[in-house]
Amino acid sequence: MPKSCPISRSIRERNGGYTLIELSIVMTVMGILVGIAIPLYITHVRKAQIVRAMSEIRQIATAIAAYQAEYDALPSSLEEVEYGDARDPWGNPYQYVNLGDMASTPRKDSAAAPLNTDYDLYSKGRDGKTQPSITAQESRDDIIRARNGSYFGLAASY
Repeated sequence: MPKSCPISRSIRERNGGYTLIELSIVMTVMGILVGIAIPLYITHVRKAQIVRAMSEIRQIATAIAAYQAEYDALPSSLEEVEYGDARDPWGNPYQYVNLGDMASTPRKDSAAAPLNTDYDLYSKGRDGKTQPSITAQESRDDIIRARNGSYFGLAASY
């Protein structure tokens, strides 16, 4: 069995630290782990925001249905159902359009057909921008209510 060099052993005993190569390996491994973890975390947060917006839109739709059952009419604004100050996960107010109002324009799908016949309710999504057609690039991240409440979800998936 070969003996270790007394000089290198005494240097290691004296310094008691790690070599530059050992530190470089540890830092590289940590960088790889962080590089994998951050995109996964961001994806998880974005999915959670979408699910939260869908849930809140369902809650607002339930309040609108209760209002409609009580007053036999749709509310003119979200203030009437106590959701006037409601904000989506990205900090933007939820959008409500009573389609019974002659001045309102319904949102459209890819076939230029209205998404709803009663009212539109949606979030402008992460970018805070929208267009009347949900196929427009600015509307792809919108969270929408469609088919008179049969669909709640991402405009890009509709």
